[in-house]
Formats: sequence, C-alpha cells, structure tokens
Amino acid sequence: MLFRSSLAQQLLLYRQIKQQAHWLEERINANLRCYVHVPQFFPTTIKVDMSGLGLQDLVEALLNLVSQQSSPAASTMIGIPKVTLKQKVQEILTVLHRTEQTSYQGLIGNDHSRLNAIIVFLAILELVKQDLIKTEQSNIFADIKIFAKEKLHTMQEAEFTIED
Repeated sequence: MLFRSSLAQQLLLYRQIKQQAHWLEERINANLRCYVHVPQFFPTTIKVDMSGLGLQDLVEALLNLVSQQSSPAASTMIGIPKVTLKQKVQEILTVLHRTEQTSYQGLIGNDHSRLNAIIVFLAILELVKQDLIKTEQSNIFADIKIFAKEKLHTMQEAEFTIED
C-alpha cells in the first residue's frame, strides 16, 4: 500500500515536470526567452541565545574576526578586463566593414557575461544614434540583425567621434 502511494506521488511529480518542460519548449519556439525567477524562502530554525552579551562584546568579536582574516592573494583575485564603449564600437565597425551585416548574438560571441551584453547593446545604440547602422528584430526577444548603412562606408575614421 505504501509503495502504491509513493509511486502515485512520483507519477504526479513526473507529470508536473513534463508539463513545465512542454511550457518551456513552447516559449523557446515562440522566441520568448524571459523567465521570472521567484526565489524560495527557506525558514531558519536556528536560535542563538545572545542574552548577557553587550555591545562591547559584539565589537570585540567583530575585531577578532577581522584580525583573523588575511587578504586574498593576488593570484586568486578576479579582475574585470576594461573594455570601453569606443573599443566595442570599433569592433562592430570592423565586422560591418568586412561582412555588411551581423547580429547581436554574433557580436556577443562566446562571452555571455552581463557586462559584455550591456557594452555590445550600448555600442549598437550609439551606432544607431549616429545613423551608421540599421537594426531589425523579427519578434520580441529574437536576435537583433544589424546592417551597415551607406554612410558607414563613405565616412572617414576621423569623422567618427565618441567619448570614452
């Protein structure tokens, strides 16, 4: 009897997972790639007895912790490479001089970091503002296609200005 109820619960869970997978597949096929992430709340059950502790005790404990920590070694620190908007605009211009068209995903390449996505998007906006490229997007959340305008080919490099 216990085995049957456990099996029934697993089958119900499996059905829910299949329904969610089907829903995700429909969203992907419709080029809808925005998902809401609702963080789960995990209640804490640990209770710390702090009776008898004063402010001075807490300050001493904090100072003790700070003095025990060593600063991280330079080899373990992660540095963010400095990429300027001007550099990214120049990269896009180089690609468009060579191929006449590209896409947002093509410009992102293998670097899917948030910083790279923002810099590429801002560079695209800057080129649209200067009327050097034309952009098209077939659907919401679809890839953005980028086309060079004639002005891009007739412009001299000295004519292009952007502040760092």
